Amino acid sequence: MGNILHLNSVDKTAGIINHDGAIVIQGNINPESTVIATEDILVQGDIIQAKVTSKNGGVKVQGVISKSEIVSKNNIDI
Repeated sequence: MGNILHLNSVDKTAGIINHDGAIVIQGNINPESTVIATEDILVQGDIIQAKVTSKNGGVKVQGVISKSEIVSKNNIDI
């Protein structure tokens, strides 16, 4: 992973998170949020009614996924 964006959590007030690189989210991705990365995405919390896309990497979620859309070129690890 090259360029890594670290976030505490994401909610709809952040708008669409679109990052050229990897993303590490220490908390939750909350309802109506959208997270897009060109590399891997690590979510250490839950994904709740959100959209998550990794264009060229994988998505790893350490919490719960609820009513969300997850798109990944590689693996989706739960």
